[in-house]
Amino acid sequence: MELLRRHESLAASIATGEHVAWFWNALATALQYIGEREAAEPYFFKAVEVARKGCWRRIEAMALHHWGRSLVEQGRLAEAESRISEALSIREELN
Repeated sequence: MELLRRHESLAASIATGEHVAWFWNALATALQYIGEREAAEPYFFKAVEVARKGCWRRIEAMALHHWGRSLVEQGRLAEAESRISEALSIREELN
C-alpha cells in the first residue's frame, strides 16, 4: 500500500493510458486484500473507466473480475455476478 499510495498522485495526473488502468486495479486490489473493500470501489471504477476509454479489454476484464470478487466478499452477490459475468464475456471475446 505504501508504494502504491506514493504513486497515486502521479497516476491521477496522467489520467489515461493502459498503465494507469493497471495501477488503479492494483491499488483497488491491494485495498481489497487488506479488508478495505468499500474504499477499493472507486479505484476499481477508475480502472474500468480508463480501460474502457482506451479500449484495453484485458485490463477491463481483470478489474471487473477483481471488483466482482470484492463484492462477493461483501455479500453483494447480485452486483458481483454482474461484474464477473461482464469480465467473463470480455475474456471469451478475447479468446
